[in-house]
Amino acid sequence: KREHEWSLQFAKRLEKELIARGYEVVLTRGEADVKISNAERAQFANESGAELYLSLQADAASNKDARGIYTQIPSKNNTFVGSLYDDCKRLAKAIQNNLIAETGTKDSGVQENDKVTAINYSKVPVAVLQLGFMSNTEEDTNLWTESYQDKMIKAICDGIDAYFRGE
Repeated sequence: KREHEWSLQFAKRLEKELIARGYEVVLTRGEADVKISNAERAQFANESGAELYLSLQADAASNKDARGIYTQIPSKNNTFVGSLYDDCKRLAKAIQNNLIAETGTKDSGVQENDKVTAINYSKVPVAVLQLGFMSNTEEDTNLWTESYQDKMIKAICDGIDAYFRGE
């Protein structure tokens, strides 16, 4: 299966839990084969009145042993969104820490990346969640397993809760 299919399926499950916790959620797409760029996704989040923007992704690498979860944010020096750095970092750390604690997966950390379109077009705190490697057989299997998804969903929601509590 392909990443865009996984990410939509996962996003819909995450949406249900966030709504159950009292959040209003807006997805950038409702079906798998939608042609929308990362810049358009960020602009959609901006126009929706969102208080934060998460991009849910699964990575791939030529090295089939590559594994782990990492979160991407802008640097302080990002020309476009450097002013969001502190909030992005707090959001990313809250989610990343919960993801690693819940899943026990390799922690590849919070990484600053100023070349990610989804980040550079955002006007609200943003984090790109790389939730595992589809090129790694074990992680790919985990990504599609409901019990593993449940752990990630809990972790992401707990991280968002912590962010909004100011932690």
